[in-house]
Amino acid sequence: MAPIHLIRGEGPRVLVPIENGVRIVYHATVGHGPEHRFLRPIIAAVLEARPNVVFEVTAERQESKIWNSVPGVIVTQPTTWTAYVERTHLQAADIALVPLTKSKINETRADTKRIDVVRMGAAGVFSASTAYGAADASGEVRLTNRRKYWIEAILKLVDDPERRRAAARASELLVEAAALRAQSGIPGLHRGKTDAGIS
Repeated sequence: MAPIHLIRGEGPRVLVPIENGVRIVYHATVGHGPEHRFLRPIIAAVLEARPNVVFEVTAERQESKIWNSVPGVIVTQPTTWTAYVERTHLQAADIALVPLTKSKINETRADTKRIDVVRMGAAGVFSASTAYGAADASGEVRLTNRRKYWIEAILKLVDDPERRRAAARASELLVEAAALRAQSGIPGLHRGKTDAGIS
C-alpha cells in the first residue's frame, strides 16, 4: 500500500547504537511545556531505575530548560519537517512517548503523532485522550495522565522486548487502517446532489 510506504520512508531503519540499552524518545514542537513538565519526573524515575535507558527529547529553547537538571537526557532542537521525517526513519526508537495534558488545544488535535511512532518502529505510550482514544483491546498503550501509571508502563516496556513489539504492531495496524480509510475517501462525498448536496 503506497501510503504506508510513504509513512515509513525508503531504505533501512537503524537503531542508534546503545550498548544493551533501550532508546526512549519524546519529540515535541513549540507549545508543549505542560507535557515536558509532566514527563520530567517520570523520566527521572525511569532513568534512575534503569541505567540502560537513553532518553532523547526534542524541545524548543524554553522547554529544554526543564530537562537541564536530569542526568542522562539528550536534548535536541526541532528541525525542518523534512529533516525530522528523515531522521526518525533512519534512527529508530524502542519507545516513543506521546503525552497530551488537558487543554483546549489538545482537545482538537488529530492522532498524527501515531504516524511518527510507527515510522520509528517504536512502542508508543499515548495519553488516553480525544486524539488517541481511551484504553481498549487494540494492544496500543494508552494511559490516563497519572505519573505512577506512566512509570509502571514504561518500565514494563523497557524490560520486555516482546511487549514492545506487540505495542508497536498495534499502532502500526491502526495507522494501516487509517490509510485504508483515507484511500477509500469520505462516504457520500462527490456522489451528486441527491446524496451529498453537491454536484
